[in-house]
Amino acid sequence: MWNGLNYYTSSIAYANVVNAGGTSAGTGSSCYIVCAGDQDVALVWGENGQITISPSYPSVVNDGSSNPFSVIRTNVMGLVGLQVGRGAASVARICNLTADTGKGLTDALIDKALMTLPAGFDIGHTFVVMHRRSMGQLLASRTSYNPLGFPAAIPSEIQGAKVIVTDALSITETIIAD
Repeated sequence: MWNGLNYYTSSIAYANVVNAGGTSAGTGSSCYIVCAGDQDVALVWGENGQITISPSYPSVVNDGSSNPFSVIRTNVMGLVGLQVGRGAASVARICNLTADTGKGLTDALIDKALMTLPAGFDIGHTFVVMHRRSMGQLLASRTSYNPLGFPAAIPSEIQGAKVIVTDALSITETIIAD
């Protein structure tokens, strides 16, 4: 799925791409601002949403060392795709988030990425999607504490956009050059 979004955000030259400035090879990651909805980013189901599930049956597969083992297999068939309806107007990307000092995710970078989206987009159906490491960087960048002296809580939303933390995003992306 992220490769589909990268199509619209594959160059720093694009207006909806914010460069965090990290340069450490092998530690790159991205944070995405995704507007979800029928005209924006959505899953599209083919065959009128039909999913077929075959009866389960015994089978033999090989593990990573080519050793065979028995499994029960069930084939599931369906057609699903990712629609990016308004293209670049539906997604923004913060790229080159790395393990470099000062090159992690911050509120300022998220704000800058949100500002690349068109005026009037539906913040209630917008998501800030980041890797767990990026969430840690975001929390470390914050200096606010509650009255009892505890660090700020892990955000569930940022400026009304819901936060999704996932390990499905890579933290070994190639750095995007200027």
